[in-house]
Amino acid sequence: MLICEKKLLGDQSVLKASYHLLEKEIKVNDLNAKIYGIEIDTENLKSGKCESVSYGNISFDRTEVLQMLNTFADGAVTSIHLQYVLEDML
Repeated sequence: MLICEKKLLGDQSVLKASYHLLEKEIKVNDLNAKIYGIEIDTENLKSGKCESVSYGNISFDRTEVLQMLNTFADGAVTSIHLQYVLEDML
């Protein structure tokens, strides 16, 4: 599910970042549960180069993952930096 899109201006490029909420149903102790993750797609609008990074299974709390996504969008986190930012947050 797309949560937000932003245009980011860099020194040599203009990026479009798309922030997505991932949802997956899993079994926990014979019960169905939903677990949430994050995907960030980054497109360089000048070169056309695209990158996508996703991390599933972050939390069972949808609200917590949505707050992370909004924080990432506000801070202009791109697909390149997602791993490092997540490591610091978790």
